[in-house]
Amino acid sequence: FDVTARSEKLIEVTKALLHEIEKFTSLGPSDDEVAHVKKRYMFDLDSELDDPYKQVIRYAFPYLYSEEMSLEEERNRILAISKEKITEVARRTFVPEKLSLILVGPYTPELKKELENLIENY
Repeated sequence: FDVTARSEKLIEVTKALLHEIEKFTSLGPSDDEVAHVKKRYMFDLDSELDDPYKQVIRYAFPYLYSEEMSLEEERNRILAISKEKITEVARRTFVPEKLSLILVGPYTPELKKELENLIENY
């Protein structure tokens, strides 16, 4: 993901993001969050039928880039997702060895050092 922040807020924002990542990997999403995302995803699948572009993506792109999946199969896959599965994937993904921070824009040596310290201590 990416974040835009003013340079004077960068350390605060970075600390908050790292804290949220740590919290997510230890606790996972709440049951309400999982239910909300599933409900929203199902709504998007239903509304996809009214969008010609999304129909092209569903039925043409898989031949070029991936595997074809019916709406029913996709619904079943989404319903099978659990809080535990999400947490397991998060714990494998958000590990210090894979952490990268890319800073675009002006920065001072002090800011760079402080960001490096935050990343090293993650």
